[in-house]
Formats: sequence, C-alpha cells, structure tokens
Amino acid sequence: MRALEEVHKNPGLLYFVENKGQWEDDIYYRLNMGYAKVALERTRLNFLLISPEDLEAKHHRHVDRSQHCHDGEAHHDHEELVMHFHRFYVNFLGANPTPTKKPKNKYTAYHNYFIGNDPSKWASEVGLYEEASYGNLYDGIDMRLYQFGGNMKYDFIIAPNADPNQILLEYEHADKVFLKDKKLHIQTSVNEVVEQEPFAYQVIDGLKTKVACEFRLVGNQLTFDFPKGYDKNLELVIDPELIFASYSGASGDNWGTTATFDEDGNLYGAGVAFDRYPTTTGAFDTDDPGLFSFDSGDMGISKFSADGRNLIYSTYMGGRAMEVPHSMIVNSKDQLIILGSTSSDNYPMQGAFDSSFGGGRTTSVSGSYTYPNGSDMVISILNPRGSALIGSTFVGGSENDGLHFRRRGASLNYSDEIRGEVVVDAADNIYVASTTYSSNFPLGSGGFENNFGGGDEDAIVFKMNPTASSLEWGTYLGGSGFDAAFSLQFDEANNIYVCGVTNSTDFPTSPGAHNPSLQGTESDGFVVRISTDGKRLLAGTYFNGSDFAYFVDLDSEGDVYVIGQANSGAYPTTPGVYNNQRSSLFLHKLNPSLSNSEFSTVLGNGDRVFGTWIPSAFLVDNCRRIYISGWGGATNGGSIRNMPVTPDAFQRNTDGSDFYLMVLEPDARDLEYATYFGGSRSDEHVDGGTSRFDKRGIIYQAVCAGCRGGSDFPTSPGAVSNINGSSNCNLGFFKFDFQFNRIIS
Repeated sequence: MRALEEVHKNPGLLYFVENKGQWEDDIYYRLNMGYAKVALERTRLNFLLISPEDLEAKHHRHVDRSQHCHDGEAHHDHEELVMHFHRFYVNFLGANPTPTKKPKNKYTAYHNYFIGNDPSKWASEVGLYEEASYGNLYDGIDMRLYQFGGNMKYDFIIAPNADPNQILLEYEHADKVFLKDKKLHIQTSVNEVVEQEPFAYQVIDGLKTKVACEFRLVGNQLTFDFPKGYDKNLELVIDPELIFASYSGASGDNWGTTATFDEDGNLYGAGVAFDRYPTTTGAFDTDDPGLFSFDSGDMGISKFSADGRNLIYSTYMGGRAMEVPHSMIVNSKDQLIILGSTSSDNYPMQGAFDSSFGGGRTTSVSGSYTYPNGSDMVISILNPRGSALIGSTFVGGSENDGLHFRRRGASLNYSDEIRGEVVVDAADNIYVASTTYSSNFPLGSGGFENNFGGGDEDAIVFKMNPTASSLEWGTYLGGSGFDAAFSLQFDEANNIYVCGVTNSTDFPTSPGAHNPSLQGTESDGFVVRISTDGKRLLAGTYFNGSDFAYFVDLDSEGDVYVIGQANSGAYPTTPGVYNNQRSSLFLHKLNPSLSNSEFSTVLGNGDRVFGTWIPSAFLVDNCRRIYISGWGGATNGGSIRNMPVTPDAFQRNTDGSDFYLMVLEPDARDLEYATYFGGSRSDEHVDGGTSRFDKRGIIYQAVCAGCRGGSDFPTSPGAVSNINGSSNCNLGFFKFDFQFNRIIS
C-alpha cells in the first residue's frame, strides 16, 4: 500500500514514466502534470498544454453531474464541452543525437500497459522515477529534470572545462517567446509558461559561490550567459535541496510543536497527539490518549531516518491530562531530551529528581490546550530506540510552571505560551530556560537570584545532570514586573546567554550595557550572560523598546545574535546591512559583553503588524551566515505575502499562510537565499515550541500541517507519509539543506 500511497495518493507528486516499448522509440520518458503532459524525447522536450479553464469546467461538470445524480435528478449536458490544447517543442539544437538515459530514485510502484491487440506494444512493470536525466546531452553537459515545488524543473550540469555555449534551445510552435524581468515567458493559446531567472553556483574552498547567470534570447533560440565568467575547472552546482518532507502518518488529530536532529542527520519531531498517532513495535508507550479523554493530548514523538523514508520509532508520552512538548535536543549518546509541560499527576517518572506533581491553577493556552490541574515542567530522556526512559522528572513549584501566559505587550502571537528551550553541554548536562509562577521553584544549590521577583511570573534558568535525577542549580531571572525566558546558548567558556521578554523596570543589567533601562512602554526584549555555575550575572541588556527576543545564538568570535519582534515596527537599522523597512522582525548583533551594538536590522514584508513572521528556528553558522525559519498567516491573524524570495527559491509563491526560510550573508550584508514552504490551501504554522538548524545550515522543522483535513503540504517522494490522514491537522516535518556549507564533489 505504501507504494500506491507515495505515487497515487499524493496529488502534488510528479514522476517520470519510462518507455519500455509502449510508445514510439524516440520517447525516453513521459511526465503528467495538472495542466500539461511532457514527453522527454531523444532530441527535444514535447509539451502538450491543456487550457486550465477547460479542465476546471470539466471538473465542475463532473461534480455537478455527481451531485444531481446523488439527488436522484436527471442531468443533461445542453452543450458539448470543447477542450483546448497547445503543443510546443523545446529542441536541443546541436546536441548529441543519442544522449544516454540516466533515471534516478525508482519507486516501488509501477505501471502496466496492455492496450490494443498488438502484444509488441504491451509493457509490464514499467518503472516510475523521481528524476530523469539526459547524460552527455552536449559534450560534458548533462540535463537533469525533476520535481521542484510541484512543478517540473530542469538543470544543466556543466562538467569542468565543458563549454556551456554548446547549449542552444529552440522554442518551436510557441505563440511568443520573450524575456521580462530576467525571466523567460513562453506564451501559447491556452496559457503562459514562465521560467524563472537562472541561478548557478560553484563550491570554491568549501563555500557556495554564486555565479552570475542570465538568459540570452535571439528570436526563439535560448542560450545561457555568464557575464562575469566562472572557474571552468570546477563543476557548476545549481539550487538548494529539499531532503524530505513528510506527514506523521497519523489518522487522528495531531499538532506540530518541535523538532531536532542527531549527528547522523536523523530528524526527531514532536507535537500534541490527541488520538490515532502511529506507534512502532517496542515503543515506550503505544496507548492512545483518545481512548481515555477527548479533551487531553499526549506528546507524540517520532524519529525519522536521514532521508525521511523510514520511521525509526514513534511513541506517545504522557499521563491522564494534557502534555505539550516545547523543545528537544539529542545528546552525545543519541538520547533524546524532551522539555515539555504537563497537567498529569501520573506523568511517567524514571529516576526522578522530583516525582511529585506540583500543579497550579487551571489554565488554557491560545484556546487550544487546557491544563485542568495547572502545569509543571517535565524533562524526559528517551533511549536511542525510543523504547525506554533513561530519566524523567517533574520540575516546578506549587504554581504554574513552563507556560508564559498571553498578555498585552508580552505575548501577542499564537502559542507563544509554549516557548522555552532545552540544550546540553559537552558532558550532556541539561540546561533549560523557561518561565515560572512559583515562588517556591526548586533551585538546587541556587543561583545569582534566589528570590521570586513578583509581577506574576519570572524567567527561570536551571541545570540538571544528564539523567535528570539531580537539579544542580537554578536561578530566577527578572525584576518586579513580569519576565519570561525563551532561548539559551553557550559560549566557549560554557557561560550561558539567555533571551526573552520583560516589563520590569528593575530587570538586572550590567554596567555599560547597550540599553541599561527599559525602553518600551509595555515590554522589552532582553539578553543576559550568566556564569557557568549560575552564581553570577556577567552581563545584561534591554533591547530597543516594545519588543521581545525569541532566539539567541553566537558566532565563532563569541559575538551575540538575537532575533525577535518589535511591536512598533520602527526598530533601528544600521547602514550597510540588508533590511526590509517597516517590518516587525528584528535581528541584532552585540559584542560578548552586551555593551556595544554591532548592527541591527528589520526583516519581513514591510507590514508593521506585529507577528507577521514568527520565528521558530535560528542559526549563525561557522561562516557567520544567518539562517531564520518562521511562519505567518491566518492562524496568527495576518498574512506572510510579499516576502522577498531569491531566483533560486524552492517555492516562490504563497497562499499567505506558509513558512518562510531566509539566509543572510555574513553580518547581514545582503540576502543570500529566501523561499516560501507550504501548501496552496492549508494554514501551515507551529503550535509553539522550537525547531533547529544544524551547523551545516540544514533546517529540521516541525509543522502543524494540512489543517481542516487537506493534504497539500509539499511532501517528498518516498516519505513516511505523503497524506494527511486526519480530518483536521497533522504533525508535519521537513528537512531542508541550503547547501551553503556542504562540499559537493
């Protein structure tokens, strides 16, 4: 059944059908798309385009007929429906007459052709492929064709010292072929085909280097021009790569919150599973929470192989009430550490630091999660097989812990309550940044601040041993107002940087701080540096007013980068850096002592509305490139339209409710790559929580996908699941390699 699902149940999946004698000899492969059929012939591409209006009319006529027949009414077509087509060719002028066929990634499904009474034209077990290539189409040049964002795309791969001037494409029988805004437009009688501006790069000294590349059109003949030249001794490598994207495979409602990775590139994804979440043999917990309470959900945790084709393990984690995973990380032993919140007094414990549930007040989060017994934080550690707990404990006091509640100026985005982060050091000790309402939160040996500051909630930072059986130290972080911590990171000396939001006028800052006093009228972002033993506040600063800080990361020089959102939409920008004026997401770089601002800028679509683009993952790589993953759209009451995308974007268009991925050059000098990622109808988002980049610039992202029962989330061929089996949302994941730091031979 999986073979049928991956090929036939994913409406966005394209596949190349080989020719085993069922068609004319000149045809290598055929490809069917929604409004086009393409034959890959020996010396050309043969396009047959169908009028989208006619195809839509045919669909509606079929639906209308079905509805009338279902109602028991007679149906009569009063006029004949005429379908309009247009055929044009892309001829490979001057190419080798017999290029080799080089298919790639064969599916387990296949086609059979037993048509007509001539057995010589029959064919069985005809292969279906993810990619098809012409080998040596021109001397030293291959042509690769593949699925790209639901469409067909082709690349030319130019070997070292091969001559790209050999490539000459003739567009025959098109009504008009022209260049506009560096794009190629092919007009026909039924629609228009647009080829985006070409993009090329080479890997030089291990770094991706963009090569200027342009279309050159003379009449109806197309070539490629490299106006600044390139290193002819190196191969040209084109475009980023989606490694995989998949649904969880659940048939019940489940929501995405957090994702992480291990050193082998496996992806771990988690969210809230209400029922019918897929579990694997030997998993820690295979009991369905929907069997016990419709209103409660467990954590649903899955581990996928690096290519996304195998589900290594999948399990529930929880008790009788609500559980939500906030953040995850994998330690040096391939054990998965999970930071979450629970309202269950029977949450599974193992060698716990604290096996007693502290509870608190009944509360709900974004109208989505209800904690009937209040909330505690939980830290759980799964073994590499996902079959047993290494450790598991409650962490909290007598009031609510782990949740930052929505309030004016402090939490304006959907599910911001489910923030906080867990990280590990080189010895696998566990560190957490989060929020507490408890004045008796456990602090172990204590930290630089052992007293609850008041104002309802304080940020909290603490360290546990690798098995979560001992709390080494903890410290409150805040003043007399409300304070919440969202993210943390280490420097080389294992000092800890923490960022978040505060409205405390007496929040702890340091002498010479970039901003020593509260700048905003309602709240302000902050970042602090704490000593490795938690006993000293080494540095601290506010940001620039009515904002809050979501993620912190450090570069190889120890400089500090923070991203967050500015409520005013007027965050200061530094000359000479990339910016999208009037946008609400800010990026700020500070020196290690948090005394000097290196640069600051704003990013987004120019909409001042707070929360247009909500960050869910952040990275500064070893070359100081800056990576951001985030989402926006209807779930948060806005739209993510009109974000800047680059010519090589994986997905250039959006329905307004998608993810947006961005890479900036070192020190944010310019935009290096940007793309949308999401379906054409569903409102992709995250129900709180953190996802992660690895240091190579690969994103491991959790998604709440396909909501309202759609299956338009762009999944990859052969993924664990290409469909949303739920009538509502499905926990989705994607792993995307930007290829900026990968040496390609």
